[in-house]
Amino acid sequence: MPPPLAEVLRDPARIAALRETGLLDSSSDSAFDRLADLAQRVLGASVILVSLVDVDRQYFKCCPGLPEPWASRRQTPLSHSFCQYVVASGEPLVVEDARQHPVLRDNLAVRDLNVIAYLGVPLRTPDGHRIGSLCAIEAKPKAWTPNDVAIMGDLAESIMHEIAVRRLMNGALRQSESELRRSNAELRNAMTEAQSARRQSEQAAAALRESKARLEKVLEVETLGVMFWDMASGRLTDANDAFLTMMGYSRDDLARGDMTWSNLTPPEFQQASLTELGALQETGRLGPYEKEYVRKDGARQWLVIAGSSLGDGVCVEFCVDISGRKQVEAALLSLNVTLEQRIRAAVKERETALTRLAQAQKLTALGELAGGVAHDFNNIAQAIMGGASMIGRHADNATRVRHFAEMIAEAGARAGSITRRLLSFARCGDLRPEVVALAPLLEGLRDLLVQTLGANLTLHVAVAADLPPVFVDKGQLETVLVNLATNARDAMAATGAITFAADRAPAQGRDDLGLAAGDYVAITVADTGAGMDAATLDRALEPFFTTKAPGKGTGLGLPMARGFAEQSGGALQVRSAMGAGTTVSIWLPVGERVRAAASCAAAPAKPRGATPRVLLVEDEDAVREVLKCELEDAGFQVAEASGGAMALAAIDAGEQVDVLVSDLSMPEMDGMTLIRAAQERRKRLPTILLTGYVGDAAALAIGSQAQGSICLLRKPIAGSALADRVATILEQPDAGPTG
Repeated sequence: MPPPLAEVLRDPARIAALRETGLLDSSSDSAFDRLADLAQRVLGASVILVSLVDVDRQYFKCCPGLPEPWASRRQTPLSHSFCQYVVASGEPLVVEDARQHPVLRDNLAVRDLNVIAYLGVPLRTPDGHRIGSLCAIEAKPKAWTPNDVAIMGDLAESIMHEIAVRRLMNGALRQSESELRRSNAELRNAMTEAQSARRQSEQAAAALRESKARLEKVLEVETLGVMFWDMASGRLTDANDAFLTMMGYSRDDLARGDMTWSNLTPPEFQQASLTELGALQETGRLGPYEKEYVRKDGARQWLVIAGSSLGDGVCVEFCVDISGRKQVEAALLSLNVTLEQRIRAAVKERETALTRLAQAQKLTALGELAGGVAHDFNNIAQAIMGGASMIGRHADNATRVRHFAEMIAEAGARAGSITRRLLSFARCGDLRPEVVALAPLLEGLRDLLVQTLGANLTLHVAVAADLPPVFVDKGQLETVLVNLATNARDAMAATGAITFAADRAPAQGRDDLGLAAGDYVAITVADTGAGMDAATLDRALEPFFTTKAPGKGTGLGLPMARGFAEQSGGALQVRSAMGAGTTVSIWLPVGERVRAAASCAAAPAKPRGATPRVLLVEDEDAVREVLKCELEDAGFQVAEASGGAMALAAIDAGEQVDVLVSDLSMPEMDGMTLIRAAQERRKRLPTILLTGYVGDAAALAIGSQAQGSICLLRKPIAGSALADRVATILEQPDAGPTG
């Protein structure tokens, strides 16, 4: 069991080691400040502290980023200290959010210094005493990485090197000064007492020899370079082996005078060195400061230098090799320079991959859609081609001709149904909304589905009292509800219950649905099936996504239902959980607040007394021929044109035209351009526009550009329906011959 916190902090040996550094209550130091600034830049931290933990306080040797008044005080009581726990454990302390930490959340540093995220590593002397910590602080939660911890550990070692240098230099200087003072005293005593006591003279000589021996031992330290030089000439007069090794010189070089201040100092450092020498002459102390030296072989080497004057123009300097630390700093700077470039490259690579994935998904969806549509239309084409062939071979058999004609008409209706479903899925199709009462509709669906869904499934209907009607395409709504009921049956395997429910559902408070303000009715289809997990639910509305076996589902049911709901002015939502079934809710606008469009809605009528003349414009020969025959069978005269230019030429030639019937999409001149030109020639000319696709753009174009009576009809259309619409337009008061 580890010793208590207070016992570790008050350990006499630890406190002695802390005092020996001489850093408590000392002034700021550029070497420590540079290391703290480096840590702040590398980690991007708001605050970096070099904290020395005393018995009852923590003192900050440097504290970049620390707010006032703490930065000026440079210390806090232990009630505001996280660093004491680093000292107690001797291990890094990594805290993402101190407010959640069982030990630190009540520490006053959280409240007063806004310490939220914390990363601290111990400052440990060579003999193992933990005197403080190097720590990084953020005012908001942060997840520290193992690389952050490693960087702080390396920087903590550099700080301890700085402390060791100061201890060595201070100790050596104190010892040298003490020895020199003692030697001088002994020499003076020996000189004054030499005549009276030879024995005292010998003792003084012995003391001098002992002092010299101790000084020589100091000079023998392998990691600490020591040199003596003459301040007047700049020539090194002596140096220990460690310094000679650092510089690549021999003792013979030293004896010849090859080692001088000028040839050891690079040109770019000479001015800074002269400034330090000026301070040495004024104060008697030099440094510490960092400097590059030139080795004998011309290479450069970084050293940290400190020294003092010994009097009589002689200076002693102590130096420590910091080349390794400088390499680390250079590597970190290089890392910072290239980091942004690597991040940009990674982001670009990711965006490229996402673009390729999206393109692949689009191609896959397009392939699946094209395959399904091609299958259906090939079947329809087969039925039409076969029926037409049979009519040609049995033209004299009225019964067979009628049978195959009905089959061809049914195939055409199926083609129109496929088109409408695709447009509904894409939210481009035109709906035929009407006011629909939901109670009878849902009851009717229950009667229809009871036998279809299976005897083991129960179907409930719950409709709120006084429920208002909705304004919706009744046929599309029934199709959507049948599809949802079928999906619910497949999700429940053999047994279960399905509930159709309807109730008022105001849009207020449902911003997540994107509904406009107003009154809505929500229709829900709920099942008691297995439900969906979160991953499946997230993809449930994706086109072509299905959990059913191949051939059992297309993955278009829910996307088409959502397209229908949104095109109807409502919204769709799916809620599900594993083991809790699935509920699909459809919001639809109530009937009282929506008015149905009355365009082209007049009841069918018969042609007037005089035979009206229709100008039929269609670029597809087969379509034009069929429509012409059907209009003539209905009692109209028909003039035909294969394009807009031909139709305008007929009008300019004085052709009688009671109604203009034109396709919308034609080469060279589209239907709206033709109508615009025709109505400029014959004001208020009644027109019918046929198209296989009706989108918002086409409707807006008609509304803004048409001047006369116009009706928009959708292909495929039966000839009888087209004839009825022609007759209806001619019954309008402002319709009449324009020949």
